[in-house]
Amino acid sequence: MLSAKNVRLSDPLKQPRPWAGAFFTCTLLLMIGVFAASLQAQNKNPLAGDPRAAKLGEFEFRANCAFCHGLGARGGGRGPDLTRAKKRHGSTDPDLFRTINEGVPGTAMPPNGATQQGVG
Repeated sequence: MLSAKNVRLSDPLKQPRPWAGAFFTCTLLLMIGVFAASLQAQNKNPLAGDPRAAKLGEFEFRANCAFCHGLGARGGGRGPDLTRAKKRHGSTDPDLFRTINEGVPGTAMPPNGATQQGVG
């Protein structure tokens, strides 16, 4: 005779789902990919490849930076060489923008109050 203790009712919510782990992993990887792509899009320089922006940047550099960093950006009396591959305060466009905008406390590099339209 079967008792209520020995009868197992199949509860669909408690059944193992082999696909659940794979689904969760794929969803997580998709979310990470979307997040990484959005960060990369935010860090992209919208003026890269624009010759007019490069000319304006050269003018701004000569007017605001060359006194310390030299005309060729290889270092001057007070400013370091900016042509090195790795920069001390970051090498990405957002890092450089932040350094120019905020300056470097404790050094001769002043904040320049940069805007998205121009630095300096």
